[in-house]
Amino acid sequence: MVVLFCHSGPLYTIDGLSYFGVAHNNEMFSRYYAIADEIHVAIRTKKIDKKDAAKYSEITLKPFVVIPCPNAESLLGIFQRPKLKKILKKAIMESDYVVARVPSAIGFYAAKIALKIKKPLLVEAVACPWGGYWNHSFKGKIIAPLYFFKMKKVLKKAPYAIYVTNEFLQRRYPTKGKAISCSDVALPSFDENIIIKRILKIKQQNKIIIGTLAAVNVRYKGQQYIIRALGKLKKQGITNFEYHLVGGGDQS
Repeated sequence: MVVLFCHSGPLYTIDGLSYFGVAHNNEMFSRYYAIADEIHVAIRTKKIDKKDAAKYSEITLKPFVVIPCPNAESLLGIFQRPKLKKILKKAIMESDYVVARVPSAIGFYAAKIALKIKKPLLVEAVACPWGGYWNHSFKGKIIAPLYFFKMKKVLKKAPYAIYVTNEFLQRRYPTKGKAISCSDVALPSFDENIIIKRILKIKQQNKIIIGTLAAVNVRYKGQQYIIRALGKLKKQGITNFEYHLVGGGDQS
């Protein structure tokens, strides 16, 4: 059985044969092998230099087929949509089951095509496009209303849906199909002793390091609030903090 996973991604590649990702990795894709013999992925791809590959996780799963798609996320992406639809329709016709991750242009189009030709479909709701795009940029404010209504429409018609929230996305983007709440975060098992040792170590340190893990080029991730809080502490003479920002996006 072939499962087609559809999302705007991107995945990174050096030569078009090996692929790398951040959130898209072995751990994430391996879930779908529970119902699939083969995984095909319709997604945007970006070329990177070999020296940059170490920044990402290489996808080593097999059989694993990447179907590169054009970028339809930008305002100019409207000109890429006919090509994208053609690629997706062919990929969906050749698959047994479609997983559309939204919000994403590729996910939206894939879900629409799958519903039209009555291909088995699972929609994964992993974020709120209104909050994400509206707080992203001026261009984001243009896209936000469009994606908001696309998300509503797709989830309403989805025969099966997974939400990464317990309540929020379900209330804002309800479905008439069968749905469950299931986080897309993969965590290893933890030893409580490690946490206890860590807390003890922090208490013994003169300098406290605070870290955030999120894209650094979008304001809604909230790094600015930590910076403001540290500024207020500094005014009070409390300066034993060091802030580390980890994440993709424009580092400037």
